[in-house]
Amino acid sequence: MKESLKLLKVEASGLDTLFTLGRQSKTTEEEILNKVEKMKDLNEQELYLQKILKNDPSGFENTKRYLANLVKTKNPELACKLIFSVTKSTYLDPRNYLCYAEIAIANNAYLIAKDVLETACWLSAENDRDIQEGKIENLLSLVLSKIENKDQDNSLNEFWRNKFFDKFIILQKLYNSNRFEDLYNYALKLLNRFPESITNYYVVYKALILIKDIKAISNYIDFINSHLKENLQYQKLYLGMAYHLASNFDKSNGYLNEVLAISPNNIHALYHIALNHLLENKPDDFIDICAEFDLSFHSYSLLALSIISCALADNKLLYDLEFPDQKNISSEIRRIVEMLIQAGRKKLAYSLIEQFKKLDYLQTLPFLQPNLVELFIELKELDYAKELLKDCKDIEYHRLSAWMHRLEGNETLAEKELAKYREQWVPDKYDEVSVTFIDLDIPEPFSNNTKEIFSILETAYLKTKDLIKDISTEYGINQNTCIELKCSDCCKKTFPPVTYIEYLYMREWLDKQPEKYKNEILEKSKKIVLEYKKKFKKEPMFVYNGYQSLKQEYPSESAFTCPFLNDNKCSAYDAWPFSCRTYGFSTGQEAKYISCEYFFRQIKGASRLSTTRKAINIGSFYSFANQADLKLIGKTPMAPIPIWFAQSHEEVLKNLSL
Repeated sequence: MKESLKLLKVEASGLDTLFTLGRQSKTTEEEILNKVEKMKDLNEQELYLQKILKNDPSGFENTKRYLANLVKTKNPELACKLIFSVTKSTYLDPRNYLCYAEIAIANNAYLIAKDVLETACWLSAENDRDIQEGKIENLLSLVLSKIENKDQDNSLNEFWRNKFFDKFIILQKLYNSNRFEDLYNYALKLLNRFPESITNYYVVYKALILIKDIKAISNYIDFINSHLKENLQYQKLYLGMAYHLASNFDKSNGYLNEVLAISPNNIHALYHIALNHLLENKPDDFIDICAEFDLSFHSYSLLALSIISCALADNKLLYDLEFPDQKNISSEIRRIVEMLIQAGRKKLAYSLIEQFKKLDYLQTLPFLQPNLVELFIELKELDYAKELLKDCKDIEYHRLSAWMHRLEGNETLAEKELAKYREQWVPDKYDEVSVTFIDLDIPEPFSNNTKEIFSILETAYLKTKDLIKDISTEYGINQNTCIELKCSDCCKKTFPPVTYIEYLYMREWLDKQPEKYKNEILEKSKKIVLEYKKKFKKEPMFVYNGYQSLKQEYPSESAFTCPFLNDNKCSAYDAWPFSCRTYGFSTGQEAKYISCEYFFRQIKGASRLSTTRKAINIGSFYSFANQADLKLIGKTPMAPIPIWFAQSHEEVLKNLSL
């Protein structure tokens, strides 16, 4: 086994725990809630639900909301923890924010309640039951009256002050999931629901930074002109910020200077004028504006620009100066350097970095050097990245060196550097990892010609292989992990969803194999189906309502050994379904990774600079697969592998037609 893998100290795949958390009772959530509602004693309800949720399993959203409501007064800390857990996976469900508002109201945190009630209202569909009954509106009216009457509000006390909810997080998660159209629609809906709320314009502005769509920016400008006529200062401010995004710096500066005429210390106007000057390659004007910053705001964005200003002015930073949130400051400086390069100001970007080196900024801000090196590796400027990495004292030196060695095909040196990195840092097993998805961009099938659809499928599989190679190269993931550890748990304890087109591709491959092998697959599959019937007293079904329905039909206790597994190796490697191909490099949930410990620990340990990791977007594949299935059979069935192969193709088609 590779030394770098040993250093992660993972003793088992962890799949037993991962897929059985909270399911000791073998009951569904509906059964859990039916049982708890029959309990008359509230303490009995609480103890029962806490036992069910002891290991904080994924899912169980209704159960967590029920318990949160139950303990909202006696244990607000637990109640908040439960709701935060739910919003990680179901961040678009308005019930989460309604429940959070009720917790806040029960504890006299009215400003927080107002904020999350607006979020619940924003995310609710027009025909939502709670909207019809007016529950959200009634609570919002209550909260607004409490605030207007200046009732005691605990929102800013030690417990609550860090629990304000940022609506931007929802839009950011949509962006990370590559749901750009949804992001735009939700952003527009937020403005339409609360056109008078100034803070929401800033939320949408930050979302527009992510998608960088000129049409969306233009619509945002039209909305500002239509709805902020009565508030000239904010109308001019957001117009100036919007034109900054559109790279119309003259128009942007014009509006922002009008803001400063009304409010000379407006920090947003000053920040964007400064950034405009920098991108226009006007360093003197940039330095002058930065001198007006009020740094008491402790904004890492302001601090980043101020540090850049100091560098361009040839001023050293004070060594004893403490910079809060160094990681974010360094990441923001890296983002601005990247903006300069994208704007065609490469010479200025290089000059700025030379100033950082000359003035010892890389020692004062230890995360800055690895951030900049990472940027130039991504830009494929390896010679400059190597030069910049020299004299780096941070342990990221070893990770970044390993990455460059892998890009150059020197696996031996890469392994040595990766081992040195992991000797000094292995993330805590409870550290969270968020996800940004990479789309496969598969074209939809334009006919029901199987050969043509197979061609698109094979292209998607090849692109998947390339993406896995890229992610492995960047993160130092050992693609041979399963082989080296002689582990095949994923083939024994999971049941990946397989669509009809994937099954058809596997079936065509299987039909070309020796008769003996085909019979073995058939018999193994039949045996698994028989075991399912005995355990659950019903026929295993094809599922048509997506992955969640598949999990309900095939719970963790129905796990089986894949019929294609021989001698702990896949015997159908060339015909793998998508979920097998991307195992360890994709995730079934938005917002967080779900994988075995062997891959998960490698992914978590990929970098200390960020907690966000790239993953292949499962949804982009299944969108294509569903369209292919509709073209071929008019339905979108899914089932585990043995359900498909326990019968002939003719029998499959017959069952699907029922």
